[in-house]
Amino acid sequence: MLIGVCASLVGSAPFYLLTTFIVNFGTETLHLAAGILLTGTMLGAVLEGIAIFFGGQLGDRFTPWKAVGMTALLSVVLAFPLMALVGTASPPLVIIGIGVGIGLLGLPYGALGSMMADMFPDRSRYTAVAVSYNVSGAIGGFAPSVALASVTVFGGTIWATAVLLALSMIITALGGILAGRAAHNDSLTS
Repeated sequence: MLIGVCASLVGSAPFYLLTTFIVNFGTETLHLAAGILLTGTMLGAVLEGIAIFFGGQLGDRFTPWKAVGMTALLSVVLAFPLMALVGTASPPLVIIGIGVGIGLLGLPYGALGSMMADMFPDRSRYTAVAVSYNVSGAIGGFAPSVALASVTVFGGTIWATAVLLALSMIITALGGILAGRAAHNDSLTS
């Protein structure tokens, strides 16, 4: 179940960082109008919906665990450039950084449900998936507070947020990769 918690972190920590935290950061630290940040989150919602579809397609084509692991790693690579866009305080760049950041979360999320269902035996599947998602959500719920504390400690820089975003996506990627290893080991013993 720990693997499921790690993999499903994509649905909480990075999402909360790019929605809840980033709106506060943008208004309080970058002194941007809330409407600019909300436009970025709305763009992100549209892009995430599209990405969920493609993430599911990737899961069907390459296996769900590979789709979760590899697309989460893509988000790790792009965490710093996207947060750099936000850090410019230029409204168009901030909207792009937030929108694309949220959109990318849909890629691993699109294959996550199938991967989670494959991880657990029929008898405990619903319970195990529900516990994994909910524990992950409880952990990820602290991400905005941790980000706010980090930004305060590091003098208002966005880089602490980029590190947190990358770290949460590394954990998601690790969950996806470990789910694949577990599936492979199960197929060897069956």
